[in-house]
This record gives sequence, structure tokens and C-alpha cells, in this order.
Amino acid sequence: MKKIILILVLSFFNLTFSQTTDRKLPAQITTQSYYIGSEAGCTTIWVGVFSTTEGTTTLIASGEVQIGDGCPKRSSSTNPNCKDEELNGDFIINSLDKSYKYCLIDCLKVDEVYTLFVNEKNRLLSSRK
Repeated sequence: MKKIILILVLSFFNLTFSQTTDRKLPAQITTQSYYIGSEAGCTTIWVGVFSTTEGTTTLIASGEVQIGDGCPKRSSSTNPNCKDEELNGDFIINSLDKSYKYCLIDCLKVDEVYTLFVNEKNRLLSSRK
């Protein structure tokens, strides 16, 4: 019985702390963004952060970004490991998927990743005009 309880506690610990901000991002990072929609002064795009290692590209974080003054700026995510928050005027909603290695908000706080994201965001928004 003690073994079962220990396994359950360790499993919970692993799920709770599997997405952490203490890990250094891989060296080769790219971002991709896709337009989801616009409504009442709020544009929503999907953002993915990818890592490429030894020729293999892996999605390491994703979520939605709400852009504009009409956005509700409230969290709809129930992922307890990744907190949704505002970043430079955009509202970042982390994926509900808890299997990603990183949280989108934490990736976007890294200057190089944020620059890649802004370029993608501007490309998407300019193509919608």
C-alpha cells in the first residue's frame, strides 16, 4: 500500500512540475503562427514554438495570443502549470496540453523568441488588411 501511495505522490509531483520555467530553451528555436479569427476589436492567433535538434523539429510550447483593445484579457486555460498573462499588450493563453516541455508565456519572455513571434504576428496582421 505504501508503494502505491508513493507512486501516486511521485506521479502527481511529476505532473505538477513537468512544465517549468527553470529549464534553458534549446539553441535552435522557431515560431509559427496561424490566424484564428477576429471579433469586436480582438484578433486571435495560434502560436507554436518549435525546437530543432539533430534534424528533428518538435513543438515545445503552444497557445493562443489575443491582440487588440476588444480582447477580454481573462484566462480560459485550466492548465495549472502555465499561467495566462498579458505580455506587451497581448494576452497570452497557454495550451491546455500539459505534455509540452515549456509554457508559451515563458518562451515568449525570451527576447529572441519574442522577436520571432512579433515578426510572425506582424506578417499575419498585415495580410489580413
